[in-house]
Amino acid sequence: MNTINTDHPIEFRDGSIHQFVTRSGSVIRLRNTATGQVQDMHIAELSQQAAGLPRTFTEHIRRFETLPQKHKTAAMTLADHLEEIETGVNPARAGRRAEYDLDKTTQNERVAAKVQELRKSGQKASRATLMRKLAAYREHGTSALADGRAHRSDPPMKNIHPDIFEALCAVIADQRNRSTGTKSRLIDETAKHLVMWRGADAPSMPSNATMYRYIDLLTIGKHTTGSASTRRSLANRPVRVFNTRTELLPGNEVQVDSTTLDLLVKSPGGDPVRPILTVLFDRATRLVLAFTLRLTAAKAVDHVALLAQALTPPQNRPDNSDFRAMVQRVNPGVPLMDADERRDWEQSRPFVHPRCIVMDNGKDFISEAFRAAAEMHSIDIRYSAPHTPTSKPLVERNFGSIDSLLIQYLNGYVGRSPEFRGYRVEQEELMDIYALHELLDDWFLKFWNHRPHGGLRDPLDPSIVLTPFQMFTAASRMTSNLETTFTRDDYIAMLATKHRRVTDTGVVVNYRQFDSDELDPLRNTLSDDSRRKGKYEVKLDPYNPFKAWLPKPGGGWIECTLRNGDANLYPHLEDRDFDLNDTDEDADEDRRNVAAVTAALSGAPLHTAIYTDTDTNTDTDISSPDNSHDDDTDVAVYALY
Repeated sequence: MNTINTDHPIEFRDGSIHQFVTRSGSVIRLRNTATGQVQDMHIAELSQQAAGLPRTFTEHIRRFETLPQKHKTAAMTLADHLEEIETGVNPARAGRRAEYDLDKTTQNERVAAKVQELRKSGQKASRATLMRKLAAYREHGTSALADGRAHRSDPPMKNIHPDIFEALCAVIADQRNRSTGTKSRLIDETAKHLVMWRGADAPSMPSNATMYRYIDLLTIGKHTTGSASTRRSLANRPVRVFNTRTELLPGNEVQVDSTTLDLLVKSPGGDPVRPILTVLFDRATRLVLAFTLRLTAAKAVDHVALLAQALTPPQNRPDNSDFRAMVQRVNPGVPLMDADERRDWEQSRPFVHPRCIVMDNGKDFISEAFRAAAEMHSIDIRYSAPHTPTSKPLVERNFGSIDSLLIQYLNGYVGRSPEFRGYRVEQEELMDIYALHELLDDWFLKFWNHRPHGGLRDPLDPSIVLTPFQMFTAASRMTSNLETTFTRDDYIAMLATKHRRVTDTGVVVNYRQFDSDELDPLRNTLSDDSRRKGKYEVKLDPYNPFKAWLPKPGGGWIECTLRNGDANLYPHLEDRDFDLNDTDEDADEDRRNVAAVTAALSGAPLHTAIYTDTDTNTDTDISSPDNSHDDDTDVAVYALY
């Protein structure tokens, strides 16, 4: 350690000279020799203010720890030999040897003996080298004996010609919007750039191996010879220091985005289709607050429904247990929770009120409908920079987790690109879109919310990984405001709206008939909405097509169920074994029954080949002008596509 002689003046870094007066514990009293002013100073401050102190080499110790083991072993072995020269005792040997006895030998004799010993063991050693090592050992210890070449760190591109470096950087930057090529193309284009810029004065190109090494160093993290989409995305990032922000309050930042799942499902028409998933993801807790599934691109009205889900816990939504039972019958291979188990899990589902939603600049997100719905409920909207997915990285990463933890295990998984697609995936036993929605909802509720997440760690002990539910429980204790949820009527009010007339048989939407005894006061009457020609407002839930809601006079909603809805639970929905002794007429009848029920579920029109005489007979109320099919001509099938 450094020492200060108190008998001599002490010079400070500012040029002032001080004289030591006295010491009391760790406090030193000094007198300024120029002004005579006396001041008390802690020894810690004196160590920083005093000038001319020898430099310490504590960094040698840390550098020594990072060396390869062979260099550390060689240094420690040499330190034992030098210690024997200094003290006469080798820590690696037992006892003292006569040629290193301090009382009978001089230092020169001990050094000479050590040189001979090292040479006999096959090590190169000279007196000058040993004396130099001995001086370094005395000053800095064992760490100073390591081979200096092990500490050497020359710049990896030390010998590259400046013109070649400039040309190579220009070629790499030019790859931003081009199709991906190989390193050989980069080398060839670099040579052409040099000739174009320098002509006959262009420097000679290094070997290909050297150029490959330069390219590897200059393209780290740029994906120059990798994915073109990733390369363009990285090039759009701002050139600045990135900052990470930790959100402690649930709902303070909620990220939303959509992606096409790597999965095929059955559309209502029977064709295999890849659905589009939209997720509302909380940054603080990593909870999935709400999600929607569609078979075509999402619209603004779908995102309004997404917001309604986030603001309404399952207990306040209309019951859909009958529809779930039907979905389970149609998709017997999909493991859905039963009603009692799901009810228990729903009691513990966290409720997070979104305060700020981060989204991209898609037309569906920046629509007036979604912005108005957010502003109505005091939710701020923040848009990410164009072509910058790093503005909402958590929801982007969540899609990858859903794919790896759930989607890849389901029938119809197609892989993340055509390169990873299986053979005839569309011929597998695919689930329908409704089953996938219910399965995802169960998975988020039971698995994701209670799975340890690597981004949620205890701040005092980062080795402890928390689940989204545990993080929500801990964070909920920090807030004093209690956010209320939507009621059942509020949730219904935010559902998609159609306008229909109420007839003696109820209302018809997308070839589905809905009716209720409470509709009696509205039958064959006109509403007060003159712009809709007296049609009544009908609310539809895309994930519960068995029900519809109409406004009740005086407030509230009338719940209407699908007419003859029990037919949807007809046994023909289950897989059945046909008797080989059945006649062709029996088989045709079975096929007609199955087709009729499937058409009722999906809303798709029946093929003319399976129509019967009774099929063409329609109720006079349905075919009446007030309830004609013209009401549906401007409406797409609302269910999920």
